[in-house]
Amino acid sequence: MDLSFITSRMAEILPIVDEETTTQRASRSGSGGYIPCVGTIWEDDLTREIIDKWSKLYPDELPEYSEKWLEIRYPNKRGNCDLCIRSSDYSPSLGEPPYEWAIEMKYVRFIGDNGKNNDYGVTKVASPYRKDRSSVLDAERLSEFTLAINKAIIMYGFEFGPESYKNALQWCNNIKGEEKKKNLERAKNMKIVLDKEDPETNRMDMLSLVSLFEAAANARGVKLSNPTDYEFQNLTRHPLYSKGRIISWQVY
Repeated sequence: MDLSFITSRMAEILPIVDEETTTQRASRSGSGGYIPCVGTIWEDDLTREIIDKWSKLYPDELPEYSEKWLEIRYPNKRGNCDLCIRSSDYSPSLGEPPYEWAIEMKYVRFIGDNGKNNDYGVTKVASPYRKDRSSVLDAERLSEFTLAINKAIIMYGFEFGPESYKNALQWCNNIKGEEKKKNLERAKNMKIVLDKEDPETNRMDMLSLVSLFEAAANARGVKLSNPTDYEFQNLTRHPLYSKGRIISWQVY
């Protein structure tokens, strides 16, 4: 199973998870629970729910799926690897790694649930500091991971453009009362951020991060493949999070 196939499957299944998830995370500021959706659940929630749904929709592709594939401890290093998988194509011989792919996931968030600017999105991609748990440091760890024959970084996040504010307002037309007021405030906050980013197009996209991540990885001596990316769209659970992109790199 190649990385492009893995990435495309995730892009296909992510909208299903968005529609079906019942996981609800709460704001650390005490403002209450988030709207349950892919945009507000945590990375480990998304990883668990997407691989579980994949195994149910296409059991022949991941015939040995188990929850043991999640959060696998790095040998002789801190932390856990988000996901290790073994497809029907992979039958390790004696002495070969038990997994076909080791994958580190990263949710890159430009705009928070409240519509305001998220200050940590780019930091999560390229920071050299261990405290930030960035993708570039994940790639560095993966390059020495011995439990899988292949390794990959997969980033996902939401994208915005000139239609984003209009779509958010239309979404709010379907609700009433205090919830409508709260979500209109989300939309207003988002528009302020997008106007600051680009008043002409209101565009923020994941592909703008590609060269930054690759340069940061190269600076630390990590070799990557060319990226593969797939869009997902037509999500409906949240006024701000309707479309996005998944990008992946193999780590050598």
